[in-house]
Amino acid sequence: MSDCPPVVILLITYERTEIAKAVIRGIKERLQYPNLSWHVADDGSNGGHVEALVDEIGPGYEITHSNSEGAGVGRNMNLGIACCLERADIWLHWEDDWLPNSNLDLVPCVRLLQENEQVGMIRLGRLAANLYGQVIVGGDRLWWMLDKTRNEWAFVGHAAMRHRRFHDAYGPYQEGLTPGRTELAYLPQFNGLPGPDIVWPAWLTYDISDHIGDGYKFEQHMDNFNLTREEAAAKFNGMIEAGKVTA
Repeated sequence: MSDCPPVVILLITYERTEIAKAVIRGIKERLQYPNLSWHVADDGSNGGHVEALVDEIGPGYEITHSNSEGAGVGRNMNLGIACCLERADIWLHWEDDWLPNSNLDLVPCVRLLQENEQVGMIRLGRLAANLYGQVIVGGDRLWWMLDKTRNEWAFVGHAAMRHRRFHDAYGPYQEGLTPGRTELAYLPQFNGLPGPDIVWPAWLTYDISDHIGDGYKFEQHMDNFNLTREEAAAKFNGMIEAGKVTA
């Protein structure tokens, strides 16, 4: 077992350049691990979006990228995951509007995934209420192992660290759906199939990272207002220029 196996940061992105750059800065400042690389999974953004993100990541990292060419978030994530798994068994699944709130040493997370094959994913987004689970030990830390037989929402699409075994057990995301429905469609895959569990770091606060895109959600505008991805992106960028969304 390697002490510091490679971990790939999968940044799932489309168009929101300034928010994505803030997320990159937050990850670089607050997540500590000695063997990180990056993969930028872009869904066909216009202009120099990917180039701007690569510049923000900066030198010193291996950086790859994929382009799902407007096929949607499901295809974008599936391509990105496949690229990450060509390089490592563990990746940080991170959408471009989740910002880390505090410093986080990733070594205990990696050690847990190496030591305990019953664990496939570590949630790093906000902790929800009314979850059930049991406390386990691993990586010299305590964790809540969530009980998916009692928790409809043990799986969420928030920021997370995932192991190859999670993807092998539950499969790829459905493609061709809007962002909100893509996450909802994954629930029956996780809840209905046998496989590794999801844990929450019991040694951290409930708000490890925040959804800074809450002021404008692609999911809401595409799912509820019948906007295309291009229309949603144009509206978001217009709100940035008007100062109605914090960049």
